[in-house]
Amino acid sequence: MGMTIDFTGKTVLITGGGRGLGKDMALLFAECGADVMVAGRGVSSLEKTVEEIRVLGVRGACKACDVSKSDEVAALVEEALDFGGGCLDVAVNAAGIQSIDDLLLTTDEEIAKVMAVNVGGTANLIKHVLPVMEKQKAGNTPATVEWE
Repeated sequence: MGMTIDFTGKTVLITGGGRGLGKDMALLFAECGADVMVAGRGVSSLEKTVEEIRVLGVRGACKACDVSKSDEVAALVEEALDFGGGCLDVAVNAAGIQSIDDLLLTTDEEIAKVMAVNVGGTANLIKHVLPVMEKQKAGNTPATVEWE
């Protein structure tokens, strides 16, 4: 697909990995040798992504997760750590939703849901992944951190 960085032996977690950009990134990391765990709300699409990951000769796993719920993201990160043998090298938040209505017709509830997933979900992933990577003194996440 275009990336030629060697991720052999690395563990990658991608939210929103069942379709769209998240799936594309999952397959790209797998092509580069990474073991990839994908998460999202649609289990059947996640399982299809995992099948495609495994065809590329690396390990794949999936977990249902609503990124707007901090406790679910915490459990996801723990499972990703188990999947990675205690290490998590890269975390990517590709989970996101959009309103299907014209903004003038969109309800307050719909706006709140979009914000909870798109903004809150990103914050939840960073909140639960950064302590792991700080402890490892290594890793890449949506936040920019320099490890000492």
